[in-house]
Amino acid sequence: MPSAKKIITREDVAKLANVSHMTVTRVLNGEANVSEKTRKRVLEACDRLQFRKNLVASSLRSRKSHAIAVIIPTFRHELYSRLLSVIEEEAQKKEYCIIASQLLRPDQAQAYLSWSRISELLCRNVDGIILDCDLTPEMEERLAMESVPLVCINRYSPLRQLDTVVSDYRSGFSNLTRLLIRNGHKNIIFAGGIAGRAEFSDSLAGYQEEMLRNGLTPVQHGSGYSFEDGIAIADDLIHGRFSFSAVMGSSDYVAVGLISRFQEHGLQVPSDISVTGFAGDSITQFYHPAITTAQQPVQELALTAVQRLMYRIAHPDVKDKMTACIPVMVLERQSVRKL
Repeated sequence: MPSAKKIITREDVAKLANVSHMTVTRVLNGEANVSEKTRKRVLEACDRLQFRKNLVASSLRSRKSHAIAVIIPTFRHELYSRLLSVIEEEAQKKEYCIIASQLLRPDQAQAYLSWSRISELLCRNVDGIILDCDLTPEMEERLAMESVPLVCINRYSPLRQLDTVVSDYRSGFSNLTRLLIRNGHKNIIFAGGIAGRAEFSDSLAGYQEEMLRNGLTPVQHGSGYSFEDGIAIADDLIHGRFSFSAVMGSSDYVAVGLISRFQEHGLQVPSDISVTGFAGDSITQFYHPAITTAQQPVQELALTAVQRLMYRIAHPDVKDKMTACIPVMVLERQSVRKL
């Protein structure tokens, strides 16, 4: 029978690097009070011996798993893949890994976070959770009583009892509306969104305030944030009694659906109708025509959420709640024309 492979310990590393066991521990924990020369010698010894830090043993001693959970609506949309990428990169800098989970299945339009999903993550002993999903008020109350740190990203929690990092939807849609008005548009329709969401209310409010400020009548039509929602809204607008020269999509996907269906009906964008989106996904840059949109600050959203979660993990007794509202940037492209 082959002999069992010898388990390499920190003592073996210390012996090869000619340092103490505690020095090896300080290097592996990333502590600052070790010289670069010594740090390099220890890490080289780890490589030679193929030593890997035992995270299971470390977690048992510290009662931390060094894992955080991230729940997003879907892996299918670019915005969420970008968000996950930055969250993971930032978490790795803090020596954390992420457990990513999507809330929606392809056949679902909307779903609320269930307690069973949270229980699954708590059973994995995650140190904290970042949520980009819809919560019921009852779920928020329950989460607020849990000891695990939580941060909501990209949307508000209904009762505002949780730390939140969001885009400035209100100013984003206000600026898009202002851009259209500046280009001579007066009949502007806000298309899509989901009633009851705070971020939708902010988006709609930004549009409505700018319209009313200029003596124009705001009109909101349809619901949703997907390609299919944009197509359905375009059909309604084409066959309904609507007078409009511009349509503001609640998302980039709605904007793509609108443009696609308008063109199928012989209406050209932007010569016949101007269209805008929201999020700043790369599809808006490479679609024809390139779509005017407001770019969500994915980098800042993710960095702020991870930093706040790490703060919560390190300071579990802090009671204050943080709400960070990060500005968006309007990207003017070819889907809007001057009248």
